[in-house]
Amino acid sequence: MTESLKKMYVDILKRHIDSPDTFIEACAYSIISSTLGRQYSYLHPDTVYPFRPNVFFMLSCIPGRGRRSSVLNNWNYSYKKILASYYEKLANKPGINIEDLIDSTKFSGGSVQGVADHIREAITTYGINEFVNFNTEYSATIKLMAPGKYSEGLGFLKCCMYYGEEWSEDLSQRKKKEEQKCRRKVPGGLYINSLTGLQEIGKVLHSGISDNGLLRREIIVYEDEFSMDTWKPPLRPVGEMPYTIREELNTLSLAIADRMVENERFLKETHKDFITINLYPSVLDKINAVARLDDTKISKRDRQNIDIIRQTRWEHIMKLAILEAISRCDVKRRELVGFKPEYYIDVLPEDEVKAFNFLERVHKFDKVISDALEEKKPYRTRTEPFDEIVDFIASGQEGKTGTEVYNRFHKKYDDLTDLLLNLQRAGRIVYSEERRSTTGPTTSVYRIPPKQ
Repeated sequence: MTESLKKMYVDILKRHIDSPDTFIEACAYSIISSTLGRQYSYLHPDTVYPFRPNVFFMLSCIPGRGRRSSVLNNWNYSYKKILASYYEKLANKPGINIEDLIDSTKFSGGSVQGVADHIREAITTYGINEFVNFNTEYSATIKLMAPGKYSEGLGFLKCCMYYGEEWSEDLSQRKKKEEQKCRRKVPGGLYINSLTGLQEIGKVLHSGISDNGLLRREIIVYEDEFSMDTWKPPLRPVGEMPYTIREELNTLSLAIADRMVENERFLKETHKDFITINLYPSVLDKINAVARLDDTKISKRDRQNIDIIRQTRWEHIMKLAILEAISRCDVKRRELVGFKPEYYIDVLPEDEVKAFNFLERVHKFDKVISDALEEKKPYRTRTEPFDEIVDFIASGQEGKTGTEVYNRFHKKYDDLTDLLLNLQRAGRIVYSEERRSTTGPTTSVYRIPPKQ
């Protein structure tokens, strides 16, 4: 067993950057998850796909003081360095530009269609199944995830990818060319991490990313207080430190890549897809106790936003504890009678304690997040869909056909039929069946009633 790779990464960043400890530790967990973590899985008895230690982190603070961009950019440097060394040593992708391959494993944001197409193209071109949503300034994307905005649907796509579930979108077949496909699809079984940064989250947060479940899958690391005890001057004499951060990260990145290559040797020997994760019984009991506590809170009628946010806490504890175990590199081998040997790691009680304590420090500002959701209730009101539908119908000189209304809103509002009926009862729209040509069939049309 070697020194924890996660601890080594934390120590390097702490020596050079006076960012909050929670930011540095989040990046350390993420770098282990995005590299070594892809090679491990826990056989959960109740899920179709294996339980894997991918994590979604969102770092937030005031501009500048948290050194958020510094820790994120160092993560990005380490990520590229590790994977470059790993793919070069593995030598299983001849003729492939490794720099382009690594770049294709990352996506930043945009429309749900753009992200899905990027992932599909990367799978087809490079045969990869591991991706990371990396964005140092995620505020704009979060704002665009609101209902009716450009990135609406991206949150749901990320929820699917969090569990390795498949996602698809059916496309219109009108004017379809022979070579065009009628479905956009992201396959199941992918391994997706997310590491993003943004300025004060309370100013951009909205219920759009809470209602679809994304918020509880993100570990939001928000910092609003900064100790000056560890403050480092931005300018220091050359040679003050024995090594630069670049040199230290290079050394550690090569060590992580070597461990990934060794793990690949284990998997090839045993013909397995993953190294098995084994939970100590006491670890399992503690995680289950957290899950029961949080489920009890959310089962009550007076549940709060903070209870909804925390209902996935047991998963976060488990994944972080697994990453603590992976970081120790204590892979063991056991012989199985009648089967090939198996490689595994043990998740020990101390791994769970470290994961739990980290989350306790992260959750100290959960009220800020909860309050921000309360302040943005307009995203949840039922007046907005009525107004939006009426505005759309009014935008057509001859009204809008039922097909046009359906195509525009059926994915957004499950209760579209009820909304339209309520608008008719309220006298805000009128419905008719009519022919738009002398020989064509009748079609349903919605219009705005004439002013009296």
